[in-house]
Order: sequence, then structure tokens, then C-alpha cells
Amino acid sequence: MLECNTQALQEGYPDLYKRLQKVEGNKKEQIIELARNGQPTLIIKTGEQPLYIHSRYNPEREAYQWVQALQLKSDMLVVIGMGLGYILPALDMFYPNSKIVIVEQSEEVFMAAIQHVDISTWLKDERFIFLVGCDPFLTGRLLAEYIWQRNLSPDYLQITGLPVYDRMNPGMIEAVKEQINFQWTELRVQEATYERFSKVWMTTTLRNAQYIKQHPSVEFICEKLYGIPVIIVAAGPSLEKNVHILKQIEDRAIILAVGSSVNILERYGIEPHIIMAIDSAESEKNIFTTSSFSSPLLVYAHTLHPDIVHSYPGSKAWIKLKEDRVVEYICKWLNLSYIEVADGPSVANIAFDFAIKRLKASAVILIGQDLAYTNNQTHASGVVHGTSIKVNTSGHLLVQDINGNTVATSSAFIAMKNFYEVYMQYEKPSMPIYNCTEGGLSILGISNGFLKETIEHVCSSIYPIKKWINEAICASDRVRKEEKIQEKEMWNELLKGAQRLFVLSEKRVGIVDGLSAIHPAFTNEFAKVNDITQQIENDPTYEYMIQPYVQWLIDASSRHIHDATQKTDDIIKTKEKLLEELRKQYKRIHEHIVLFKQTVEGISNGTVSTENRTT
Repeated sequence: MLECNTQALQEGYPDLYKRLQKVEGNKKEQIIELARNGQPTLIIKTGEQPLYIHSRYNPEREAYQWVQALQLKSDMLVVIGMGLGYILPALDMFYPNSKIVIVEQSEEVFMAAIQHVDISTWLKDERFIFLVGCDPFLTGRLLAEYIWQRNLSPDYLQITGLPVYDRMNPGMIEAVKEQINFQWTELRVQEATYERFSKVWMTTTLRNAQYIKQHPSVEFICEKLYGIPVIIVAAGPSLEKNVHILKQIEDRAIILAVGSSVNILERYGIEPHIIMAIDSAESEKNIFTTSSFSSPLLVYAHTLHPDIVHSYPGSKAWIKLKEDRVVEYICKWLNLSYIEVADGPSVANIAFDFAIKRLKASAVILIGQDLAYTNNQTHASGVVHGTSIKVNTSGHLLVQDINGNTVATSSAFIAMKNFYEVYMQYEKPSMPIYNCTEGGLSILGISNGFLKETIEHVCSSIYPIKKWINEAICASDRVRKEEKIQEKEMWNELLKGAQRLFVLSEKRVGIVDGLSAIHPAFTNEFAKVNDITQQIENDPTYEYMIQPYVQWLIDASSRHIHDATQKTDDIIKTKEKLLEELRKQYKRIHEHIVLFKQTVEGISNGTVSTENRTT
């Protein structure tokens, strides 16, 4: 590695530098030769014919000619493929005012570049961003987050690539574009979801936290059930094809039901071993209201509708979602151990991670996971809500299913599909995974199969699953102790934190409300606001109880402020926009603090029941 490049990488890209220490490069597939003008050129052996990444005569001139011919008009360029880096000075010259993102998927190629060509100038230049070793998904995610944080749309980017790279990785450019659009849309949906449900999630989690000592953590159950095949049952339309086969299981696999599949299984007289639920929506409550199940173990996250946790007659165990800071705080306070599962777009995704990492299943089988509206149906028959839809091109995406037929899907389904595919690529589960939905969309990395044949292949032993679950519940009852004094102290401490935050937040809102851009003491008053903000954000009660539910609001406000201030040099207008956004932000945060305070007060004095009340 050239010394100049080494120093630039260590300073600007330390993580990449560490990664590259492990890269040796495939000498058989990657060859460096000298072009006729004496510059190194790169040859990749991808098949019988070697592929020249650069000109065999004058790589530098070729790069300048290619860049000059682009004639792009954008403040941000994304270039797929770098080769040995001859395009960098050309991009610098022809696009002096643009942000330039270089995407080099191959760490080996990038390693060859920094070993043979001095690119340190551009590694140090803040206008250049290097994404190395990133597949289309990760590239799309990083770029989507970058433009999202700056309140920009995907149209802001202009994406191109070295022609030879399209031969090495056909469809790479289109795949990156697709991922940017999808990930950007997902961020929009995520923000809208937080805006709609953040208060409900906060109060629901707090109310359900009252059960945290009454019900065991699911880790007690996991220890008993290691190594058994798991069938995750979702409620997709294709479930009707093979749900009846589950009657033949006879405890040869754990049947784990998610969502509306509970009602469908009951209709077919099939009792799952575990029901997993996380949703706070009223529709989730309806699933359980119409069910007579009491034997399955309910594994729930604290975001679940409190009425379900309160009224479900069977055994219950809780699980912590990775991003649940409230439960993390309470467990630390009460010295409770727990296991985490990955957050995902759907409960089926979460169950997938649970089966693989926590149950350490010998095999995982998905059924009813269409990820599409097969036969224009939302679910298999037997759910408590309607099942048919009217497909329209504006609200749905048309794709091919596993049989090559055109089927409608949605961005939500694609997010679920993406979760599985990224999981398979990065987590690399060691056990066999099968998609036995027998319809809907394929999931890259998971083989399709028929349920009957797959069960015969991987479910050969019989296990006393219900007995083991009951034993685990009984054992956890003996281990857990009722420490009411400790719990009471915790809620009292949270109440003190709520009162402390309420006073600070109310003062902050008052100052900002009374402040104007031309206020003679603007600087001093704004300094007070910053001081109060720092006190709030350094408060552990805010960090764990409020911040997770308002971060979306802070991020949105920051984007709007950045966008507005970039469009004017007028100091007064900048201040006015800043105050306008901060007023909205601080008032919304104050609403969360007030609601938090009211909820904790009710829990502390016993006036908030464990049953849900709409706020």
C-alpha cells in the first residue's frame, strides 16, 4: 500500500483501513500490467476472456474522455466503479462544485488501487465519499440516509458507472437506484409511523412494564427448546394450500403463529405451541378477542396492546426488542436478565430472528409468507378482517411470484422481504431455512419447497414441547421473587424524573415562545434554551423514556432547519426559521413528557390499570 494512501485512509476512513488489512486479493483473478504509456492497468479474469478495466494504451486519457462525455448536471454524483482511480482527477476537474460518491463493490480492486496509484488527494477531499465493499442494499441504505438527512429526494442524485463494471456486475446501477428509492421511501414511512404511533407505543410499553416481574423473560423457555425445528406460520393467502398438513406434525416441530394466523389455525383445529405478538393496534386485540386459545404460550413484546397482555388466559413470557430502551432501563434497575430480538417490519421477521438466534432451531420453515396479494387476497380465509383487495397501479407494485405469474405487492411487503434477504446475506444462519409458502414472492437466499416433503425431510423426531414449555414456566416461577419495594422505588424514581423533565421542558417552551428573531437579548435567551436542552438530553429519564419516541421529530426538525438555512443568507430569516422549527419540536416533545408524567403518576398511585386506555 502506498504510504500516502495509507496515511489518508487512516485519517479519513479508519474502519475501511482496518478492513483492508484482512484483504489479500485474488492474484489468480486480478492482474496488474503496464499500459503502453507506462501507467498500471488492471485486468480481471471473470471467465475465459480477461476483462481490461482500463485502456491498455493510456488509462488516464481514457478516464478524462469518459468523464467529459458524461455532461451531468447535479450537485451530487454517484459513480459505480473506480478501478485504479484514474477517474478521480477527471471528476474533480469537470465537477468542482459537486459532492461525488465513489462506489467500489470490490475490496480487492480498491486494494489494488491504493497499492499502485496515488489517490490520497481525493481520500482527503471532503467532496469525495468512498463506499467500498458495499452491496446494492447497503449502498442504497447509506445514500438514502444521506439525502434524507438533508431533506432531499432520490432525484437529487445522478448515478452512472464505468461501462466495464456493467459487464462485471450486470444490473448493478439499476439495483442501486432501486435500493435508494426503496430505502428512502421506507424512511418516509418510518417517520410517518412514528409520528402517528409514538405516544401510543410509549404509554403501552410503560403499562405493560408493570408485568415485567409477573411474567418471565422468554429466555427461560428458550433454554428448554434449543435445537427443535420451528415452523413460523403467517397468514398469507397461500396458507390455505398447506395449513392442514400441520395436523400431521405431532410435536415434531414447534409451531409458532404470528398475526392473524392465530384465527386461521383455530379454524382448522390446529393449536400452535407459541403465539408471538407485538402490535399495539386495535386489530391485534381483535385477533385475540375472537380466539379461544389458552394453551399456547404467548410471547409478547411490551409494545403489544395492553388488553391482550391483561386478558390472555394462557402462560405468557416477554421478549425485549433490540431498540426498546424503556425495557432496557427497567431491567437494569430491577437486575433482570433478558434476551433481545431484532426489530423488523413485521412480527414474522422478528419471529424469524427469534427462531434462529434464540431457539437455535435445527431448521426453520416459513409458511403463509406470501409477501404479496396472491389471488388479490390480503390473507388466507379465517381472519377477523376482510381479505380481498382491488389492485391499482398507483397503490400497488406488480411483480412476479415464484411461479412466474404477475402478482400485486406493497412497499410494506417488500420491506419484509428485504429483511429476510439481508438477514440471510449478513447473518448467514447455519441451519437449513425453507420457504414452504408455496406461493407469493421468492426470498433470495431461502430455498422454496413443499411443506409436506420438507417436514418429512427435517422433522424426524418427536419432542414433548408442551411439557418442556410448562416446566420452563414453573421453573421461572420458582426463580422469580416478588420484590414490590424495589419496583415501587423504580416507579417513584421515574416519577421524579418525569417531574424534573416537565419543569425544564415547560421553561424551554416558554422562552422559545417569547423569543423573536429581532429580540435585543436573542443571543442570551437562546443560550438559556441551549443550556436547558442540554440538561434535558443528559437526563437518564429522557434518554431511556422519551428520546426513543421523539428522535424522529428531532431529525425531521434538523432537516427542515438545514434545508431552510441553505436557501438564504439573511440572518433574520435564518433565525425566524430556526425559532419556528424549534417551537414545533419543543412543544411536541413537551406533549410526550406530559403524557409520560401522567402515565407514570397513574402507575405509581395505582390509578392506571393494566388494561389499555386510548390516549
